[in-house]
Amino acid sequence: MNKLCFLKEMMNPIVEKCLDKYGGGESYFTEIDAMIKSNPVLMSEYIQYITEKENIYNVIFSGEIGLKYFAMQLKQQIPSDINLFLLPGGLRLNPSKLFEADNNILESRTVLSSKYIFLDDSYYSGKTLNAVSEFVKKGGGVIEKSYVFYDGSPVKTNVQSLYRYYDNLEN
Repeated sequence: MNKLCFLKEMMNPIVEKCLDKYGGGESYFTEIDAMIKSNPVLMSEYIQYITEKENIYNVIFSGEIGLKYFAMQLKQQIPSDINLFLLPGGLRLNPSKLFEADNNILESRTVLSSKYIFLDDSYYSGKTLNAVSEFVKKGGGVIEKSYVFYDGSPVKTNVQSLYRYYDNLEN
């Protein structure tokens, strides 16, 4: 089994458990996010897969998932050659948070290039990704690829995911 299939097989029971328990709604999404963040094997394998696949080792996050990855890197659960960049959480509700913070966040920490992968736990409307992309662009960089564990958007995008809800609906 290839690594992507392995990762998807790890993600499927998380989604199934949450669907069985909640069927949808805010509690469903909150539970999926919590289960992802409590699975260091899934998180570690996924970030290593995407950085190797894209050959880009600058990974940008917003909020709690980034904090989890930082903690994992300190515990040597993910390689130290992956450069982690953390932006404030809650950007889908308040994207202006980025511009209230230090505008040199990325510039001061970038050592390899101005290309980034954006990694988040889930994707729905694209508001977080749009805010991060705009911020990175203003700093002279670019989000080359976007990855999430769970894609709950009814609109198909270029965001890569381990589980896309609307691709798995029974007809």
